[in-house]
Amino acid sequence: MGAGPGPAIAGADGLAAGFLGQAMPIHWFPGHMATARSEIRRAMPEIDLVIEVLDARIPASSANPLVAEARGDKPTIRILNKSDLADPTVTAAWLAEFSALPGMRAVAHHARQPHLLRTVTSLARQLIARPPQVRPMAAMIMGIPNVGKSTVGKDRKSTRLNSSHTVISYAVFC
Repeated sequence: MGAGPGPAIAGADGLAAGFLGQAMPIHWFPGHMATARSEIRRAMPEIDLVIEVLDARIPASSANPLVAEARGDKPTIRILNKSDLADPTVTAAWLAEFSALPGMRAVAHHARQPHLLRTVTSLARQLIARPPQVRPMAAMIMGIPNVGKSTVGKDRKSTRLNSSHTVISYAVFC
């Protein structure tokens, strides 16, 4: 372990020799991620549905294991976003695999495709058996950076549903 402004290398004790040889802990988990994780845990009891956005080109690689841990057994809709850039045959196979899992449905989507909210609402009704009059359905949109969480959220803002539809509230984390 060398001293200097170069990269720190961890020792067996989990500490690294930093500038001038001083021991310093390695912080690989950024503060904003720890805060988001804490907020997710706090909000999850109030959430009826998790909407996990994945990149359709790399669904397995764009799935964050922390999302699976945080959602537990909550009903989940996986949106394979950017599906116009992915192989349609492979996307169909992923949709079938995800939709076969208990408590999960999947849908392909891309930015130029309208009415995602109607599809998500329909899938949510399949997953959650309760009258919509109890209270609006609360959903949390989750996913790694740059998979299109904001694009999915914008569809909600641009779509007006009449009172007979289930309303989906949402928050974007991760």
